[in-house]
Amino acid sequence: TESERRFRVAFDSTFQVMALLDPEGRVLEANGTALQFLGKPRAEVVGQKLAELAFWPDTATRARLSEAVQAAAAGT
Repeated sequence: TESERRFRVAFDSTFQVMALLDPEGRVLEANGTALQFLGKPRAEVVGQKLAELAFWPDTATRARLSEAVQAAAAGT
């Protein structure tokens, strides 16, 4: 649809790292900037839990990210 096309253009053209996640923290979509930052192709990122991607430097960072996703999913 036209609104999906407009969203895709805006989502993919921003220089900011952006990803859409499901309530469990799985990546539904990531923009080109995020994929470049992660150094991974879309196929290796979509469907994976963001906090479990090998990019994050330590378990504390992964834990904070998981907590943030859970809080967002709960609306807090």
